[in-house]
Amino acid sequence: MIEALDGDYENSALFSDAEKAAIHWAVIMTEKLYQGAPGKPPQHRAALEVLKKYYSTAQIIELTHAIGYTNYWNRFTDILEVDLEDQESVDKGSLVGSRTQDPSERRQPRKVPRSKRKRG
Repeated sequence: MIEALDGDYENSALFSDAEKAAIHWAVIMTEKLYQGAPGKPPQHRAALEVLKKYYSTAQIIELTHAIGYTNYWNRFTDILEVDLEDQESVDKGSLVGSRTQDPSERRQPRKVPRSKRKRG
């Protein structure tokens, strides 16, 4: 199914029309097709109308949030060159060898006394 996402998902029988609409929404967000460009109008308005055929407003908001957060996280880890999984684990399809920080090594938040907290 993942291979179908890289291919012609719009004509694939593996996805329902609702799934295709959600995938298209993710593509628009990820590739910033909502901004438009010379000779290419923004695509999000038409895609949103298609989404509304299959999803409630709350579901569209949740979908948009999930896509946006995933885009943020990918850009964040890419620019910092954070390797979340070692290649061997990725190749095996396992997270067993992934590098994670031991909870005891995490920096603890600094506690600010109540008297010094900003009120606003």
